[in-house]
Amino acid sequence: MPSEQRLSADEQAEFPTIIRTVAGSEVHGTGLGDQVSDIDHMAIAVESIDAVMGLDQSPALWTYRTVHGLADASQGLHARSGAGDLDLTIYPLRKWAALAAAGNPSVMVPLFCERKYVLSSSRLGRSLRKNRHRFVTHRLARRHLGYAVRQRARMEGDLAGNVSRPELVSEWGYDVKFAAHYLRLGYQGL
Repeated sequence: MPSEQRLSADEQAEFPTIIRTVAGSEVHGTGLGDQVSDIDHMAIAVESIDAVMGLDQSPALWTYRTVHGLADASQGLHARSGAGDLDLTIYPLRKWAALAAAGNPSVMVPLFCERKYVLSSSRLGRSLRKNRHRFVTHRLARRHLGYAVRQRARMEGDLAGNVSRPELVSEWGYDVKFAAHYLRLGYQGL
């Protein structure tokens, strides 16, 4: 099974999602105020019947990404997002449900974000939000704690190869974005 499939602009515009929300720093309250940053969206889509029946391979997730200001568009997959860039991640419903049932904090955004961050939602998407309490388990609490501990280790530079924002480390002595994620995961976990 392929792990990821990149979508074109036309494909992502017509993709049959059941819910699409804002994600990332804007929804978590860790944005930089008036400073324009990238735009993160998360969505869930129901796979085709052929994919469900095993007749067609379905990726673990679909992505659509714009990266402005690059001289070479092929760099887009690995380049850091800039102001105004859109990063859209679409999970097949079965993959999303498996991650949510396992307590993955990252995929819980469509269920628990404030209503103002829900960009579109079908009847099935609204039903998922209405039944979000079914995903709140001890496993979810343990996973939040585990994610928070890793963010703290990254913040302190204890995990090798994880400095993706050297300008923040240079200015503050540590990666303040990892610090924000550390605090956010603790709060979100509660």
